[in-house]
Amino acid sequence: FRLSRRMSYWLLIGMLVFYSFLVEGSPSVFRATIMTLAFVLGKLFWKDAHLLNTIALSAVVLLLLNPMSIFDVGFQLTFAATLSIILFLPKILALLPKLPLGLSELTAMSAAAQIAVLPFIALYFNRVTFSSLILNYAAIPLVGFIMGLGYFYLPVSFAVPLLGKWLSRGLGLSIQFFNGMTHLLDSFRFLSYRIPTPPRAVFLGYFLCLLLLLLPRRFRGLRIASFAGFALFFVLLITFPFGSSTKVLKTTVIDVGQGDSLLIEFPGKKKMLIDGGGFPESAFDVGENVVSPFLWRKGIKKIDILVSTHAHPDHLNGLAAVARNFDVGEFWESAAPGDLEAYSELKSAIPPNTPQRRVSRGFSRDVDGVRIEVLNPPEGLESGSGMDNELSMAMRIAYGRASFFLAADIGGKTEREILEYAPGLRAGVLKSGHHGSRTSSSGEFLGRIAPEIVVISVGEGNRYGLPHPDVVDRYAQAGCLTFRTDRHGAVEVSSDGRGFQVRTSADWSRSRGRFRAEPGGTAGRGPD
Repeated sequence: FRLSRRMSYWLLIGMLVFYSFLVEGSPSVFRATIMTLAFVLGKLFWKDAHLLNTIALSAVVLLLLNPMSIFDVGFQLTFAATLSIILFLPKILALLPKLPLGLSELTAMSAAAQIAVLPFIALYFNRVTFSSLILNYAAIPLVGFIMGLGYFYLPVSFAVPLLGKWLSRGLGLSIQFFNGMTHLLDSFRFLSYRIPTPPRAVFLGYFLCLLLLLLPRRFRGLRIASFAGFALFFVLLITFPFGSSTKVLKTTVIDVGQGDSLLIEFPGKKKMLIDGGGFPESAFDVGENVVSPFLWRKGIKKIDILVSTHAHPDHLNGLAAVARNFDVGEFWESAAPGDLEAYSELKSAIPPNTPQRRVSRGFSRDVDGVRIEVLNPPEGLESGSGMDNELSMAMRIAYGRASFFLAADIGGKTEREILEYAPGLRAGVLKSGHHGSRTSSSGEFLGRIAPEIVVISVGEGNRYGLPHPDVVDRYAQAGCLTFRTDRHGAVEVSSDGRGFQVRTSADWSRSRGRFRAEPGGTAGRGPD
């Protein structure tokens, strides 16, 4: 409109403040508004505004308003990206050829922002993504178009409602196209993939070398060493070549609320995940938000054996996310549940070349000196039977003189069948059947297998009233030391083949107790 620059700045300030209130002051918009206002006000009052001073002033203002913002992921991403653009945009732009339509500037800006946010995205979201470098070519102009059309729509919708209606449809289609565009490159998995949480040394080394690249060229060797160091930490960050290994057998009952999920870490590097938790009447994805982060924090990239004991939601629903987020060596299941959406989602998430097998009573496998024996379900199950608790997969895991019995959701009927099939069955550790239901862990069963440690996977304040007081009394009468995920969080029981050690997330800093395994596979209490 050929207004003076000063008047344009004042109008821009008014529009930014208006927009901030229009979207109810969401944190990201509030941060961006503060940063832009600091820059524009600098232009108005001092005719010059140094971008580093602007971003520093913005950070000070935001931290004065809320000092805890510094721990907010959005705060860190915003300032990391903006600071990186200020510092590296000119350097990257100087390396690029001059391209039409501002493509050189757009490329340099995307690359500069990506350099800084890549470690934060890996740290907080366990994702490495390069697809944004490509999608930004369309996304950034499209956002500008949507914002411009939106500002035009606001007054027109009041003055000419009919025209506003058509404009709103155009806005809606533009936003739908934008949202759909973000998934255009999903099939190219190398452009966006999940990784374990990067080690702190890699995170700090990455930024240290990045900052060293900004130093003046006084020492030629320093620039070469800084670039080599940055390249090394970049490769370590995006590939995560660090293996997750253990010298003992570890069984962790993950705290997934009212459900089941168990991680078995064999001596060496192999891992087995049994079930993934899940809520039957909730969109909350336990596999994505609980199980996967737990595995990433342990540095796990691959699940060698993924197991579905049966197709109830509290065991099955979280497995699809795990299958998407991790490499899967092979998949075991007891029986297919028939037409079930969560089951279909899981099967489609497992790569076609991954071996899949139905396992039943009599199946066994040796993994790095650990014996896995499947004791339920019986052979010959028909399709559609995977929803029956009594047909869920129960197994015994033995390592040296130590053994674990993982009961899934079996009840008293199946317990008797297992005792008939394996009359000498003993286990020092019992993962309680059916979350501590009264129909499981019968007195005869406890007397025969003689566990000393019992772990119950159960949700706090669950509507089923589990674990049932009768079962808790049975464990106490049998002399079992009982751990519950609703009280202790995740429970890890490790064994060197001669005894057990128990740790819980509620008291992770020290061992809860050590136990020695007796020749029959049970546990004798040792010194704490």
